[in-house]
Amino acid sequence: MKIYVRSEESVTVIDKSKKDWEMNGRKGTAYKAICHMKKGDEVSVDEVRITEEVYRTMKPMTRYFLSGDLDVKNGRFEVDEAVEDKTTK
Repeated sequence: MKIYVRSEESVTVIDKSKKDWEMNGRKGTAYKAICHMKKGDEVSVDEVRITEEVYRTMKPMTRYFLSGDLDVKNGRFEVDEAVEDKTTK
């Protein structure tokens, strides 16, 4: 089952990565964004899967609201839309 989710607060994308992979005769490319979020005294840095389209449009050190699909079975979240947060600098 997949659930569509959207972040309530913007997160800072520190950097993004693109890595080719091969497993059991299959090939592909994994796109990821390294995100930073601070809420009060709590700080977290997470690596999030993103689509190729989001990879092309994202700029490092920029705040975004993220939305995408959460795969409940595999516990995976993949961002398919990133909207730049224009309210904070």
